[in-house]
Amino acid sequence: MIRGLSPVAASPSGRLARTARGLAAAAPAALVASALLAPAPAVGATPAAVPRVARTTPHLEGERLALPSSAGLVTQAAGASGGAELLVWSDATATGTLTTTAAASGLSVLARGDQCAGAPSMTVSVDGRVAATVSVTSPTWAAHRLPGTWPAGPHLISVAFTNDARSPGCDRNLRVDRVSMPSSVPAAPAPRPAPAPAPAPARAQGRDEGRGR
Repeated sequence: MIRGLSPVAASPSGRLARTARGLAAAAPAALVASALLAPAPAVGATPAAVPRVARTTPHLEGERLALPSSAGLVTQAAGASGGAELLVWSDATATGTLTTTAAASGLSVLARGDQCAGAPSMTVSVDGRVAATVSVTSPTWAAHRLPGTWPAGPHLISVAFTNDARSPGCDRNLRVDRVSMPSSVPAAPAPRPAPAPAPAPARAQGRDEGRGR
């Protein structure tokens, strides 16, 4: 037995009790030190969990275009953007309004044609002015890109089928999926990640541990 200590203090259980009391006293100081040394969040940093919202191209689905019922109808179509298409089976003009939030640098019409002794002819107009007349030679969906510039705002879109024809065994028709007007303004770049904070000086740890003793 160590002189000057009681039997309980000198026993193994006594030494364990004194060790536990010492650890409990040192725990608050360790917590304070870890809190002081933890890196602070960078001011103005964007959290990584916040997703970037992608900019979409203004578009008008073909099934939204107005067309006389005697000239065509909306029908289901595999591969169409909205699962439906506007089928135009006689000479007629389909119209609708497409609103852009920025200046447009062109126009694109996704269409296909039922071929019959030639391809369907499609005339596209914006705000009453003809943008272009194209032959829709593909029986599958194809994008017909037309040049032009238009300011931001609502625009009257007209898609006209102008050369209907029919013969034994075939029928020439125009099918429209969608009309889009891509913006001439580039999308904003993704924000740069904030730089990592500089590590705390080594001497700060010594001072904080000294305060806890």
